[in-house]
Amino acid sequence: MIAGKKGRLKLKTAIYARKSREDITELSLTTQIEECRTFIENYNSLIDGESISVFSEDNASGMYTEYRDELQKLLREVKSGNIDVIVVSKSDRFSRDSANMALLIQELDLNQAYLIALDDMGDDSAAGVLIKQIFWATNEFHVRRSAEDVMKVHTKLVQDGYTVGGPGNFGYDVINRKYVINAEEALAVNLVFDLFIAGKSYSEIADELDLKGYKPRKSSRFSPSTILSILTNKRNCGISIWNSHEKRKERKRVIRELFPEVISEDVVVEAIVSKERFDFVQKLLKDRAIGKKNEGKSSYLLTGLIKCATCNGSITGNTQKSGRNKQTYRTYHCKNHSKKHGATCATKDVRVEYLESYILDQITYILNDRLNKTGFEQEIINKYLENESHMLTRLKRDRTKYQDLLSKMTIGLYQATSEAVFCSTQLEIEKTDRLIQLTEERISKIEDKIGQIDATVTTVTTKKLRVEDIFINDEVSKRIIRQFISQITLSNQDIIIDWI
Repeated sequence: MIAGKKGRLKLKTAIYARKSREDITELSLTTQIEECRTFIENYNSLIDGESISVFSEDNASGMYTEYRDELQKLLREVKSGNIDVIVVSKSDRFSRDSANMALLIQELDLNQAYLIALDDMGDDSAAGVLIKQIFWATNEFHVRRSAEDVMKVHTKLVQDGYTVGGPGNFGYDVINRKYVINAEEALAVNLVFDLFIAGKSYSEIADELDLKGYKPRKSSRFSPSTILSILTNKRNCGISIWNSHEKRKERKRVIRELFPEVISEDVVVEAIVSKERFDFVQKLLKDRAIGKKNEGKSSYLLTGLIKCATCNGSITGNTQKSGRNKQTYRTYHCKNHSKKHGATCATKDVRVEYLESYILDQITYILNDRLNKTGFEQEIINKYLENESHMLTRLKRDRTKYQDLLSKMTIGLYQATSEAVFCSTQLEIEKTDRLIQLTEERISKIEDKIGQIDATVTTVTTKKLRVEDIFINDEVSKRIIRQFISQITLSNQDIIIDWI
């Protein structure tokens, strides 16, 4: 009938096969395709068996249509009139969602095409259509129930203090369903936190990691997204969140029931960084969005803070070259002062060096005044030193463990009875030796940091802090400025600072 309508002797046919992760016990793609070919051969008087198109996709969920590239390609061929019949081994290969199945069948009807499912038990009568719809709904039910069962099992596992599977994030290995610190990766994680707190960019952090020989698990170099993931993963401070609603993607879900987040500190055996340090970095990440540094361009420390007293407009940084020698001038200017925007504001440009120097001097004066009167808040210092001391103790314990292991492996190396054992032991010795070296570097760095803090606490009341002691780079300077100032109002006569 379809062939007659389209003026063809035989129908142009396509085979569609699909397999997804939930189809563990289902037929392989190859088997599905072979079953369809056998059917086509049995009906070669109606179907053109010499021009069969095959569309197949692996790891594709049948609950959706928009994420299946091969299905979309097939539907475009149907719409173009190049396909008359689609053959599938089972109806759930075409769709597992009853609503989507009905829409797909409707689309085929509109384009005078037909679906043949080898497990189809009904016809186009009222009873046959009902049977098909029940069959489709049953397929959907099995998928949704299976997904709900998995979620219930995973929820219970995490509540009991176990992981739900997977290799673990960078910094941890999964051993006996617990997140256990990977010694070398943990050193890299700590370095990432150190460098970020010091104001380094993601690119600079990646360079330092590369220089020290640290590599991510699946590539040769740390990317900005990988570094950000390390900085924001709460598991690094000992808190594991499963089924995080915050990170859930905005897309259709197989599961209609909303399962709760499960927050557990029992899944992680030991934290890599302290909770205080992790929270401090999260605050820095929020502040980082203000006045981002553009590579190759001038950095303006006060961007977003300055308002014009005359027109209440924003005052922004501007770089221009002027004069016979094309000298570069950096200024903060109100755009309404320029001819381009009508020259409606009288507030003149201010040199960046003058305004920023004035602001930094003011903050330095306030800091020195506070420190000379009250000194450091000893409780904060003690808390910081407590975290560093805890880390130092753990690293020294690890170093002793690695040194003992190295000693045993060295003895085993000379007692090896085969070349294979000798080579494998030698590789482990090299790996452990590198781990000892990295651990010692980390220990030395922490000891130096503790020493610097002690020295600063001792001398701050007798020796004033200088601007260069506080504002060590642009990133740190921006952070500090925003801890003290909420707004700067600028006019031709005055600079008004709103202190926090």
